[in-house]
Amino acid sequence: MEITEVTREISIFAPVLPSWNRAIYWKTMLLCCVSIIAIVSIVNVVVDPFGLYGTGIFPQFTFNRYSNLRNLFAKYEPKPEALIIGSSRVSCIDPDVVTELTG
Repeated sequence: MEITEVTREISIFAPVLPSWNRAIYWKTMLLCCVSIIAIVSIVNVVVDPFGLYGTGIFPQFTFNRYSNLRNLFAKYEPKPEALIIGSSRVSCIDPDVVTELTG
């Protein structure tokens, strides 16, 4: 009897349930976990931060500043022959050198 009392004191965070109650407990736990995963998945599809699902409800997450330049480049008319992306040192490149390299 003393061993049972000690066990109950130690396992205060895991209450002892009758066998019929354990089944309800685990079914409820499983339902809660599945519900949380479903809600997070639905929010992820609706928000679509990386543009994987194409919902377009919210703007796509931009990884860096060059992503914006790439999008502008795709929409620009007439299409440029070359696009040089880099730091401020790129502005020092002579356009004639670019023309020689690209043809």
